[in-house]
Amino acid sequence: MTALAETAVPVPKMLHLSGDDSPIGAQFLVMGYLSGTVFWDPALPECSKSFRTLAYSALVETLAALHEVDPHRVGLENFGRPGNYFGRQVSRWTHQYRASETQNRPDMDWTIDWLSQNLVEDDGQMSIVHGDYRLDNVMFDVHTPKMIAVLDWELSTLGHPFADLAYQCMGLRLSQDSLIKGLDTLDRTALGIPDEAEYVAQYCALRGIELPENWAFYMAFSFFRLAAILEGVLHRSPPRPVRQCFQPQRNGRDEFNDHYIDQGSESHRPTGQHMSLGAKTAKPRILDAAATAFATHGVDQTSIDDIARALGATKGKIYHHFGSKGELVCAIRKHSVQLTIDRVRPYFEAQNPPPEKFHAMAQAHVIAMISELAYHRVVVEEMRGSGTGRITDSERQLRVEITTLQSEYEDMFRNVLAKGISSGAFQDQDLSVTVRSFLMMLHAPIYWYKPRGPENCQTIANHLANMALGAVLVTDSKTCTVTHGD
Repeated sequence: MTALAETAVPVPKMLHLSGDDSPIGAQFLVMGYLSGTVFWDPALPECSKSFRTLAYSALVETLAALHEVDPHRVGLENFGRPGNYFGRQVSRWTHQYRASETQNRPDMDWTIDWLSQNLVEDDGQMSIVHGDYRLDNVMFDVHTPKMIAVLDWELSTLGHPFADLAYQCMGLRLSQDSLIKGLDTLDRTALGIPDEAEYVAQYCALRGIELPENWAFYMAFSFFRLAAILEGVLHRSPPRPVRQCFQPQRNGRDEFNDHYIDQGSESHRPTGQHMSLGAKTAKPRILDAAATAFATHGVDQTSIDDIARALGATKGKIYHHFGSKGELVCAIRKHSVQLTIDRVRPYFEAQNPPPEKFHAMAQAHVIAMISELAYHRVVVEEMRGSGTGRITDSERQLRVEITTLQSEYEDMFRNVLAKGISSGAFQDQDLSVTVRSFLMMLHAPIYWYKPRGPENCQTIANHLANMALGAVLVTDSKTCTVTHGD
């Protein structure tokens, strides 16, 4: 926001940004006070027709102004990675969704496949994007439709401007009675609010650009991203009844075809199901409780009854999701590998030289071990006793899936090592032996780490990453000691 202070984008005055040594134990910022109004209902029922028209004009004018800001001119050229924005975003939100998936959703699986198969080509457009640009994230003057501040920049980065535009237009398609209020089914002409085509045309005219092609993709991505965000919220929430965000209507795939591929009437809306949140979060909560119990008392010494008591549930609830204790242990193993992949993958996908990328990935791996310590300690104990006793078909299938995930994960490091060897930065070594050897070293905190705070965790991760990097660099190369964040 400080960088945008001298631009046409209204932002509050930044007064203070704390460092890591914050007196409240977390980083915070202080901004100047503004007397204004934030509207929570996009229909603006308390306002006149002329006010609504001018307010939505201010909304699109400010978005266009933001996208016209030159990141280099305001010192934000390193605010994000340029190029292939939607490719990276589809990959990132897919992994995010998979990591927090509370139940199987065929429509989401189909949408992920569709986005991947219809990915738009990178057209070179790049701007500062807000990431969550909507009416309730801006502030207007108390008495007039003049916008005085754009707020909530947590998701901002450098990206494609049409991501912001489509996200804003998504609100025009959401239902009025959904959790996130929209304008679908309302008579926008009578309200003085532009329809989607008018809004997009006004934006493009303000920027002097052509109307976007592949609008179906941008809208589909916006809905998918919102669904992935909400799934993450659901995954982290305690069990309690919630309202659905999207109202149920017809078959989800038919809705998608009407909405995004054929770009039909805006009266359609995405499908969803009204279900108990407790049922949706049961599996991840069981996994968390089981991992903690197994790591604390040992797998053999912990019964399903123990885990049920820790959850305040019956053991029948656990057996509903996991057929046996062995299956539960295998599920913990699989989840631990997936958590590690999800934490390391962004650094693997970063466009950095092999030494820097390797260091960042190794550091992220150590942080993953420490952050999910209970899961990984269960894995160690289970592997020590693997191969004993009979296993069920479900356990056997989970073990196959675990092996596949582990191979995928090792391949990420093999890829970086191969590129480093090819460039002359790394020693020419047997890739499989090298990868498995340094991963064993990076697993070390599982055996001895005791929580002492985030700074200690970061120090350990950086130290072990330096050791791993030093083992593969050629003799005359300098060790990368750049500290990467969690």
